[in-house]
Amino acid sequence: MHPPSNTLRLTVAALLAAVILPLATAAPNPGHRLLTGYKEWTVDSGWSEKYEAWKKEFVNPTDWRSPDYYNGNIYLRFEVLHKPTDDELNMQLCLWYGDMAKDGICEVCIDKKQLPWFTFSKQGDVVYVKYPPVSIWPQIKGRPWDGAEPFRFMLFQLRKDKLELKLSTDNPHHLGPEAEQYLPVKWHAEAYIVPEGDTFAPPSTWTGHPW
Repeated sequence: MHPPSNTLRLTVAALLAAVILPLATAAPNPGHRLLTGYKEWTVDSGWSEKYEAWKKEFVNPTDWRSPDYYNGNIYLRFEVLHKPTDDELNMQLCLWYGDMAKDGICEVCIDKKQLPWFTFSKQGDVVYVKYPPVSIWPQIKGRPWDGAEPFRFMLFQLRKDKLELKLSTDNPHHLGPEAEQYLPVKWHAEAYIVPEGDTFAPPSTWTGHPW
């Protein structure tokens, strides 16, 4: 039996390098920034101020499918800038899409069974959260998201235990004095999404992050 030729050795080495080298040298991905901005909720905050204020700050990827953001993870940094009490509050994330005039409300939300709504208690708290792919977020209302169309905005729902703090005086779910004790709450939020399979490289300002 003849030993392998130099040509064969070089071919095998080249194939191995083509497979192994990208894995070894793949750099972490800073991802696509979905939003960054400040929010303050007061007793007088209306529905649009509470929810749709994230319209201007929210930026969709150019294409949700390529690279594969559809199955990628969302990373969030949430910092509490002001809070009057140390009572624990919960926050749930949702994404809205579609044409309200044609489709009504179309919404996917992170489910508490997938990932507990993150909590915060006092001024100065910084919370980091890694969310599962939007492709598996449960549909709450409207037609299914097709994995390609852009979202209209990201929705942050503030809760005390299971009670949603809807605060507008023109909102039928206004809680009045029950909610007022927890307000005003002011925070800064920043969220990135990374394609499936990529490792997230957080911004240098995300000190103390777990990734």
